Amino acid sequence: MSNHEAKNLIERYLNNQCSPEERQLIEDWLDQYQAEKNIVADTDLESRLIHIRQRLVEETQPSPFTPEDNQPIYTPLWKKYRKYAAVFLAGGLAFASYHFYSKYATDNAYAQHTLILPGEDRAFIQYDDGSPIQLNEKNNGISIKDKHVLYANGDTVTPLEESAKGAQESQRITIRTPRGGQFKVTLPDGSLIWLNSDSKVVYNTAGQHNREINIEGEVYLEVAHNPSIPFRVQSKGQLIEVLGTHFNINSYPEEKEIKTTLLQGKVRVTNLASPKNNVSILAPGQQAVISEQGNKINADIDTEEITAWKDGYFKFNETLNPVLKKLSRWYNADFILDSNIDPQILVVGKLSRKTELKDVLDILCASADLKYQIQGRRITFMK
Repeated sequence: MSNHEAKNLIERYLNNQCSPEERQLIEDWLDQYQAEKNIVADTDLESRLIHIRQRLVEETQPSPFTPEDNQPIYTPLWKKYRKYAAVFLAGGLAFASYHFYSKYATDNAYAQHTLILPGEDRAFIQYDDGSPIQLNEKNNGISIKDKHVLYANGDTVTPLEESAKGAQESQRITIRTPRGGQFKVTLPDGSLIWLNSDSKVVYNTAGQHNREINIEGEVYLEVAHNPSIPFRVQSKGQLIEVLGTHFNINSYPEEKEIKTTLLQGKVRVTNLASPKNNVSILAPGQQAVISEQGNKINADIDTEEITAWKDGYFKFNETLNPVLKKLSRWYNADFILDSNIDPQILVVGKLSRKTELKDVLDILCASADLKYQIQGRRITFMK
């Protein structure tokens, strides 16, 4: 069937002009789309499919019930048609799905819940001799220049000399994001650093040409090119050396693996925990993974998935547990899976990081045939 014929068929469906055979054809075709996940290349055709899902949503009703502790358990509005909801999440249409879904879900009494908003620009700066200072989230990041730390609009955060005790030539600056925070930092050499949630960067102001930082958590870097002074990044168990490049580091303390993904240029990754200091040289699209088992390089990495957080959205193509870890850091919430839930459920799709958590949960649970319960900032998933 051509795209033109498919569009006409969908129009007849939306106008209730389909024969029973044609309606069954659409359902069979959607089942095929769900299985193959990539048979639709026409964006106009995809938009017409969204109208079908909208109609399915309008025809369904919520089915909440209240357990003994009076905390509502939410059954997603799409439950009746969850296989079609899975189609759209798997097809990368979660942005549109969210807007259609929220319009109807918020009109129902069961949508009253603890409001958990998405993260935002939020960070703290701390000098060696002082207490943390909360940074202004409305100024789009900070720049470290000479003896000052400045906001993007030119306002001074605080002069370095006023923060130091005595006439120190240098001091260490720590920028930390909490759970539910992200922030952008510009170093004196022009290198850019984006911090994801629950992450930190430590920079020492020693020397005019210092290009060394320590990081924890997840950061994305665009390093200014300087062939005479390599840029060095140290994190848990590894050292990265570059001249000028774009790359992402995921190095949370609780994770068993450190992942460095290269987008542009070339980097050298040294495993400091290895007796032999094993070295990996990365080319664009490759990822170095360091763990107790040693070094390995993954090729043909989906770099969009790795850096989506920096660009304001999630891109998932992984099992449920790592997805919940990312959501936990961004929304500052804790997730619990009932023992009868398979943690190997595959989650595929895109979603804006500006989405309210409850709408994320509705989309996720509709695809995985789950329910959830919100208690404060703790979310429990159940069958």
